[in-house]
Amino acid sequence: MARSPSTLIYYVLEAKWWKERIGRRELDVFKTNIERKSKNTLGLYISTNGFTSDALAIYSLSTPFITMDGSDLMAVLDRRIRLDELMTPKRKHASQTGHCYLPVSEIFSRTE
Repeated sequence: MARSPSTLIYYVLEAKWWKERIGRRELDVFKTNIERKSKNTLGLYISTNGFTSDALAIYSLSTPFITMDGSDLMAVLDRRIRLDELMTPKRKHASQTGHCYLPVSEIFSRTE
């Protein structure tokens, strides 16, 4: 069965391999970029060293993007979880809670 173009999810991806954690300022800029896109666009922000607690707190009630940290990325690269299996619960979590972050360890603990 073919999917309608209106049901497709398009992603805007930003990835950082910075020494420090990503802060609110970087996420605010990313949010603005996402909001300029169509309604069926979702952001994916990858930061190998994670995010500051204040950045995650700001995007814990409403978010146009989801986040991945180094643990999430390594779980996919190590083939402990497929990318689509990781993204689905992350999208669902963001939709239900408004929070941009769901660690892969929590996803694993739900499936055990």
